[in-house]
Amino acid sequence: MTITDKDLSISSGRGRRRGFDKMKVLDIAMDVFWHFGYEGTSITDLTSATKLSPTSLYAAFGSKEKLYREALKHYGSGKGAFTTDLMALDGTAREAISSVLSKCAECFTNSEKARGCMIATAIVTDTDENAAISHHLSTLRRHAMMTFVGRIEAAISTGELPGTTNPESVARFFEGIIQAMSIQAKDGASYNDLKILQKMAIDAWDVVITSSSDTSSYVN
Repeated sequence: MTITDKDLSISSGRGRRRGFDKMKVLDIAMDVFWHFGYEGTSITDLTSATKLSPTSLYAAFGSKEKLYREALKHYGSGKGAFTTDLMALDGTAREAISSVLSKCAECFTNSEKARGCMIATAIVTDTDENAAISHHLSTLRRHAMMTFVGRIEAAISTGELPGTTNPESVARFFEGIIQAMSIQAKDGASYNDLKILQKMAIDAWDVVITSSSDTSSYVN
């Protein structure tokens, strides 16, 4: 998707342009980063997609890294916000997590331009130059997993799940499912393919909960 100068411009009231719609630019930049990744996206890619000059892009966002961080934030509060929203709904933890996985199957496959999750499977080479971005992505993924942990802890506190349940182990399992769904979506898996993963993961709910209580037995 591209936007024109007319789309980006904001009228000053006298027919003169005084800027552009930052949110529209973020929408475009988000899609570019989502599709190509941070390292695979060049400034030329961004200026070509947004129809802005490098000068305008740098003036508005400071750098490619800062634009990427804003694009990630934009994704997290928009297209990627469904996890937090669904986790907050009434119902059991199993129902909430099932709904999240079902929504992942839908969202990860509804576009040929940017498939999968922009954050879950974003990979940045861990060099000195990219260390800050790599750490930022890890932090965002950790935050997402802690949303699952919080929902499991709440279920334990109400007696829905046994007190022996290990919230982080359960959360890590289902976050792993989401990451697998994201990778498979990028590789061309269909909505129905991912729905099968969702069903199998949820069907294993009781086993996951029971197994989480003694994860130490898996450590050599």
